Amino acid sequence: MILRKKKSRYIISVLLLSSVLSLNQCKKDTSTIPNTYVDLYVYLSQPIYANLNSVGNWSYLTNVGVKGIILYRKSTSDFVAYERSCPYDPNATNAKIEVDASNVIGVDHNCGSKFNLVDNSILSGPAARQMKTYVADYDGAQTVHIHN
Repeated sequence: MILRKKKSRYIISVLLLSSVLSLNQCKKDTSTIPNTYVDLYVYLSQPIYANLNSVGNWSYLTNVGVKGIILYRKSTSDFVAYERSCPYDPNATNAKIEVDASNVIGVDHNCGSKFNLVDNSILSGPAARQMKTYVADYDGAQTVHIHN
């Protein structure tokens, strides 16, 4: 009986130790999207942004953020602004989120991650974090201020 208890304690100890060792061998995702200063005004009266006057439309904003920003019109009174760098591996050169034909899903064709543009939920892929967001203040008339 005593030998059996020692054997079962030994087995439990070995299992716990191997579990801890295997957890320590998992690669942690430590890559993050760099913080960059963003302070941009988008004027909806400009022809380039005319599509943003309708709910469910979007526009790419270039030369801002890390790899650009997706500005999405969520409702008549709300806009959201997402960084185009994929949160899975933002350091990959071609890891850039694009809006697919549905106009509600952002896709990184490099890793396959997909995101819902309405609520920023992760739909599929290896990404474990949502897209990076910026503040998008809408004045209710013609201006969206995007900043961090």
